[in-house]
Amino acid sequence: MAFFFAKRWSFTLSLDALTDVHVGSGRLVFVESDGNSRQVLEQAKDVNGKAYIPSTAFKGASRDTGRGAGHDIDTLFGKACVNAPSSRAGRLVFFGATLKEHGAALDMPKFNPQSGTYIRPQHARDRDTRTVKPKYLYHAENIPRGTHFTLEAMFFDHDGAADGLKELVMPLLDRMAADDGFSVGANKTTLGQMRLADTEVSFACDKITRKEKNDHGRTCITVGAKKTVRVIPIKPTSPAQRMLNINCPGPLLIADPERGEAAAALTPDRKKVISEMRFAKGQPSGWERALRQSLRSLAGYLEATLDENSSDRIDDPFLSYKSFNLLCSTQRLFGVEGFRGLLSLHVYEAENQDHGSFPGLELDVLTQGALEPAAFLINCPVGGRLKIALRIDKARYDCLLSRLDDAEAIRKGDAALVDRLNEYVATQGIQAGAKVTRGYGWFAPFDMALSLGEP
Repeated sequence: MAFFFAKRWSFTLSLDALTDVHVGSGRLVFVESDGNSRQVLEQAKDVNGKAYIPSTAFKGASRDTGRGAGHDIDTLFGKACVNAPSSRAGRLVFFGATLKEHGAALDMPKFNPQSGTYIRPQHARDRDTRTVKPKYLYHAENIPRGTHFTLEAMFFDHDGAADGLKELVMPLLDRMAADDGFSVGANKTTLGQMRLADTEVSFACDKITRKEKNDHGRTCITVGAKKTVRVIPIKPTSPAQRMLNINCPGPLLIADPERGEAAAALTPDRKKVISEMRFAKGQPSGWERALRQSLRSLAGYLEATLDENSSDRIDDPFLSYKSFNLLCSTQRLFGVEGFRGLLSLHVYEAENQDHGSFPGLELDVLTQGALEPAAFLINCPVGGRLKIALRIDKARYDCLLSRLDDAEAIRKGDAALVDRLNEYVATQGIQAGAKVTRGYGWFAPFDMALSLGEP
């Protein structure tokens, strides 16, 4: 039996990018920069060449957000079953998000004001040592933080006592308006945070009527003019992630993989200069990956020392995913190939107090002798503050554990690692970024307070 809706509510949402966002088009393109041709992971764009976020990305992001908050996602987004009669379409429909205003400064390196994107160079890491490979880069086209989007949506409702807007749609929008926002696109554990910027939503209603055709015996659905308008205020929920500020009293550095060579050519003595990677308005960039990688290295060390006789407690980030119970605790938290880790870390703000230049000598890795030319300079900020968000996806963790027979033992081991990681960072702090062996990037101790929750 067919199911008909009596009302169709149309509404428009405003969205802000809290961090860099990348929703790929699935293509590698060649971009000319400084006389060199580079392969770049392309950002999805509309017909006008502007950054665009497809509706499928928002549907998946909203489904994950609603699932984590315990919402009725099957009613909102549909349910697919092998048994056709029990399958149904969703009642909430998103259209693609279009660029309204980009939030980057025009002098931002490799920023394209036409598309509203910039090319972010990133280091590749050695598979064995997990250290950065010199001059081995890959590039991605990202939407910078601060970019504004508009999103069209529709909700199909039916006549009855239940208020579909207040009971189904608004709880989801309230969660999307939280301070930490929601995740969309690729690299969700470090990038892709967006937030609903509206304080209220205006819903316009189309009245749907049904008329019976006598000649064919079919039901004809017609849509009337928009008559009813409802304005419902948004009440942002509490952040699902733990928001905290961390401080680095000394120098801190995320090295720009491209600016060093160019700066060396400009110095009178051709001295090598290592420069920081910067975002718009001079803010340092790249700290989300650096902090998450440091936490992973620390977690792998701590897990290996939890039980000295357990040789299988070794983190291999390049392992291919086969089964959840075959992963060690560090791999479950930070992920492996084919499995997105449970721990996410996002950097929302980055401030530095001052900049300085520090001389150094480049030494041979094996002999520790000075190379020729050995002298170099490091230009980087001194003293900085980062506003970050940490979260463990507890709903996804519980869902994965519910399928296993040894769930209790796995949860106990994971909880032990999380507790030890919290204790270490709260007493020793953490080092992240480049030149950590020289004392750079040492963040003062802070309370992460991570938890896997109750079973």
